[in-house]
Amino acid sequence: MKTILLCFVLGCLFSCSNFVNTDDIMQRGDKKAAIEDYAGAIEDFTLVIEAKPTNSEAYAERGSAYRVLENYEAAQADLSKALELNPSSYRAHNGQGVLFSDLNEDEKAIESYSAAIDLNPSLAIMYYNRSLSHSALFNYEAAFVDLEAAIELNEKDPDFYYQTGLIYYEIKAYDLSIDEFSTAIQLDSMYSDAILCRGDARDAMANYPEAIQDYNRFIALCPKDPNGYNNRGYTFSKMEDYEPAFLDFDKAIEIDSTYALAYVNKGDAKMDLDRHQEAIQLYKKALEIEPESFIALISLADVYEVKKDYAAAIKCYDKIIELEQDYGEDYLARGLLYIKIKDKEKACLDFEKAVELEDEEAVEALKKYCQ
Repeated sequence: MKTILLCFVLGCLFSCSNFVNTDDIMQRGDKKAAIEDYAGAIEDFTLVIEAKPTNSEAYAERGSAYRVLENYEAAQADLSKALELNPSSYRAHNGQGVLFSDLNEDEKAIESYSAAIDLNPSLAIMYYNRSLSHSALFNYEAAFVDLEAAIELNEKDPDFYYQTGLIYYEIKAYDLSIDEFSTAIQLDSMYSDAILCRGDARDAMANYPEAIQDYNRFIALCPKDPNGYNNRGYTFSKMEDYEPAFLDFDKAIEIDSTYALAYVNKGDAKMDLDRHQEAIQLYKKALEIEPESFIALISLADVYEVKKDYAAAIKCYDKIIELEQDYGEDYLARGLLYIKIKDKEKACLDFEKAVELEDEEAVEALKKYCQ
């Protein structure tokens, strides 16, 4: 950046910063941030800070730009400085909330968003931001309250309805999620994520033809995104229409050869057709890409069990339990495999652990095999 400085000597030197129009530079920085030129925005906000070191908003905006560039240390320093200069800066509190959210410190994020809302309760985006942190903590009731407040303040923002739809999907209220996704799409017909998620909700309700329509629409908008092909292939598999399913899984893999879920879903379709060895190879490929993929490990264990290779299935569950020890169903599944190889002692230990983790089916297994 070329900077031209005009300094006049009239018996003494005046600081060149006196001639900097900080308002214009702030606006220029804001415009750069709006078009995602965050490095350029940082340069402008820095000019403002150099000219006016007490400008809290410049620190707040620069901190937000640093956050987007994942320079979290610099972001925290700037946002803290902004709040030191002006504890009533709702922008700085909101920016700090977003930073905490990025760092998966959602309880702190909620505190920051709440402070911002207390200072300026008329901005919908801050309720929306707080709803995201509530959702991350599985506090869906509070998230709904915030989203309702955001919509009341701005009923034309499709993101608010989309996020509401995601929560309804998460709690398996698929019909309500479809309504919210549809509203988002009405407000923005090009909202590809809402179209994809509505397809997923329709698939979950076994409304396969309309799910396929949504996936078709998503693919038309995002032909280079593998998710549309994978999800459509999954729905075709449920419809037992395997030829287009395989074509879709292959297309997803062609676009992204590291897309582990597409290999798993293709493997599941092979399993439906009793093509066990092909399924095994696909699950193994998924695990090469994501060695800790629970869905690939469980699918691989299932196919080994079908082939009566119980020892191999048990090894899969050994890995699953090594990764996560809090699911009783995994101990139950491994225990039942131990029963099949007549290792009652290990089976009963697994059933006892499953019961400890409150798996109801394990109670019956423990009674049947161990008492």
